Amino acid sequence: MRMAFLFLILTPFVVQAETAYITDNLRFGLHEAPDTSDRAMQMLESGQELEILSRDRNYANVRLPNGVEGYVEATYLVDDKPAKLIVAETQNKIGILEKVDFDIEEVGQPISFRWGKCKLATASFGHGITT
Repeated sequence: MRMAFLFLILTPFVVQAETAYITDNLRFGLHEAPDTSDRAMQMLESGQELEILSRDRNYANVRLPNGVEGYVEATYLVDDKPAKLIVAETQNKIGILEKVDFDIEEVGQPISFRWGKCKLATASFGHGITT
């Protein structure tokens, strides 16, 4: 009886799995020490633009746009923009396009043609060419 009770207590409850995602938000420290062994003097977020002043296998000496210099772990540096920035830029572009109001008015009259023996005919209707 005790074994059955212990079994029930120690056995995790069966729970339906839920979906989760790894965040694209990364924060890491900018350090004064070249080996990043000190406490971070500033926290940097995913997407932060940096100028690489020097780099070795493990660490990079970098400069922020505001002129602050320090060291970061080189494994966090990538050449391509993170998805977070690409999505924000795309959303901004879509927002600009949504604000554009296209007001196209058709002008002119269709031109009548006598096609005769012509196999291919082209006519203009004021808004483009129709073939």
